[in-house]
Amino acid sequence: NIFLVDKISRFESSSNYASAEYEYDTDNNLLRRVITGKMFENSRVRDLKYVDEFEYENGLVSKIKIQDLTHFRFSYDIHLLYNPQRELIRKETWMNGSMIGHFNYHYEDGRVVSIYNDNITPFERDTIFYDNSGNITKYTYLYPKMNVWGEPIPGEFEMRELYYEYDNNPRPNFGLDYLFVYQLIPWMGTAFPCEIMNLSNNNMTKAIFEQQSHIYTYNEHGLPETLHHIYDPVGPAPGSLYSITYRQIGETNISEMTQPAKMSIYPNPTKDKFLIEYEKYCIITLFDMLGREVLNQNINGKSEINISHLSKGIYSVRVVSENKIIKNSKIVKQ
Repeated sequence: NIFLVDKISRFESSSNYASAEYEYDTDNNLLRRVITGKMFENSRVRDLKYVDEFEYENGLVSKIKIQDLTHFRFSYDIHLLYNPQRELIRKETWMNGSMIGHFNYHYEDGRVVSIYNDNITPFERDTIFYDNSGNITKYTYLYPKMNVWGEPIPGEFEMRELYYEYDNNPRPNFGLDYLFVYQLIPWMGTAFPCEIMNLSNNNMTKAIFEQQSHIYTYNEHGLPETLHHIYDPVGPAPGSLYSITYRQIGETNISEMTQPAKMSIYPNPTKDKFLIEYEKYCIITLFDMLGREVLNQNINGKSEINISHLSKGIYSVRVVSENKIIKNSKIVKQ
């Protein structure tokens, strides 16, 4: 089955809630996200509305226009730049014709390992740590320490750390995996967990940040269904609850994976080829980070898969045998 995010709702109280509705074109590219709700500000409840519009170049999102229809003064554009391997390498924020901030993304073996802002002296840096399964286990945020006047203290830094937990289920590919800087609902506490979830191989179950935690649940299709944000300074507080609904846009005659097969795929990472060992006839399919099929090959027994023609990066691997998905995995091409 193929699904697209239809709506994400957030509820904290009767005076603080929001929902984001997603609109797509005929090719299922995300075109617009409309956020509406209520917010408590300056001792009164007021309407909340933002509209995000997406522009594409060469099949990749090149610009996100953020329109502030709440205060009518915080509208801005996000420009996204990519390398020849179609990896996101720079995010720029523009307002009124001037760039007001940017972040650069550094890769190793097809994975983002650091995000930094070299426009600040001393500059900010985020570092990302992975486990052997390709899941991010820790995210550190290093930033300048400020004095009482809000000025950076030379040579002094502060650091925050985030930790993540996962289950053993492979994370579904939503087709926008490369766009990990994109938040579900802005300014509502979802930035870190949702960005990092899109970089890992398995389903995230919990994200821990200082006295806060984000707990995820999944539906029968393995898709994120709820996200519960809990603030726990001296005891658990209700926090916010996010719920996610989907629209189904297609079906396949392939059954969902019930039990992972005993199969070997190696070496990983690799440069030009990898081996797959399985005792039965099967079909192996590779997808890029946009969810596009880039390789489809029938194999029987131990077989060599040539990927020398593919660009560097991370690819999703799906193996089907007897009309059932028997393995979902990732392969990193260096």
